[in-house]
Amino acid sequence: MRPPDFSFHTMTPDDANRHGPSVVERGGPEEALRVSEERLRLATRGAGIGIFDYDAAADCCLQSPEGYELLGVALVATALLAWSRGRAVVAGLLLGAAACAAPAAAILVVPVLALGLRARAGRPALLFALTTCAVWVGVRLLVYPDLDAGIPDTWAGWRDASPGYGSLWLVPSLIEQSRPPHVPFWPAMTALSASAATTATLLGLAAVAVATVVLAFSTRRRPRLAHVALVATAGCLIVLKSLPVQSSLLLLPLVALAGLRWRDHLLWATTELAHFVGVWLFIAAATVPDRGLPAGFYLVLLVARLVGIGWLGAQAWRQAADPERDRVRTPVDGAEGEDDPLAGPVRFADDGFMVEPA
Repeated sequence: MRPPDFSFHTMTPDDANRHGPSVVERGGPEEALRVSEERLRLATRGAGIGIFDYDAAADCCLQSPEGYELLGVALVATALLAWSRGRAVVAGLLLGAAACAAPAAAILVVPVLALGLRARAGRPALLFALTTCAVWVGVRLLVYPDLDAGIPDTWAGWRDASPGYGSLWLVPSLIEQSRPPHVPFWPAMTALSASAATTATLLGLAAVAVATVVLAFSTRRRPRLAHVALVATAGCLIVLKSLPVQSSLLLLPLVALAGLRWRDHLLWATTELAHFVGVWLFIAAATVPDRGLPAGFYLVLLVARLVGIGWLGAQAWRQAADPERDRVRTPVDGAEGEDDPLAGPVRFADDGFMVEPA
């Protein structure tokens, strides 16, 4: 009996053969099931979407690793609560755990350090940052048996990975894929290589850190932590090499704490919802092109999502620069506002360092 002809073609978002047949199957039901499972694995891994399943017969839960990013959102909110009550060590422990589940949460160390230095309260801020780093390294040492905590392997895997779904660095590839036939002129763009995307991401993260420090030190009145943290987190998400659909949930507690208008929240949520639907249809086009979303349409949804995230950061910056726009410090009903509910150890500290705006 001749064995079934069964092979896989692993796809990436910028694969030149993306619209070609990805799987060849001429076997029985078992092979078809394996093909279906592999397609689901590729789709969830590419979109960064977690899966949760409860087996009632065995009374156990099965969860994919992506689901742990949702835990990071709760840990970030709890860490900010601990910081607001002056518990720097507890806040660092929680943020370190959040960074293990959602690495983008680590960017919150930058606004805490910057505001702590401005208020001459560097000791609690530094203690918070060191505790966060210690927890992150400690958890990796528990998970990985080597003394290097698996950091070299993790770095190599991230460095060699191509831009993923939702990433700003995927835009050149989508522009290249969406070129209509028989069009004499089209922007000359090619997909970014893994090394180019890595360099762009690192430079972007450095720029976000610098912008966060500038915001923390340049306003006439010390900005609220929620605003500076929202600016830092939104910028971090925009420049990441891969931006799964659930990653934006990290913005939710910060949007609530910053007190942005409901219209700003609605604009962002609309772009997130549209991208959520679009990324699945774009992945479906890999196997059924006539039933999926073309690259050009997904490009529009991706850019709209990034603009929505950037809009939140821009509104947070405006409120930080002008306290009259901040409904926490200047309530609309004329009541007495609160300076910074999240200030924590720097609540009553005077500004020690700041850059006077021109």
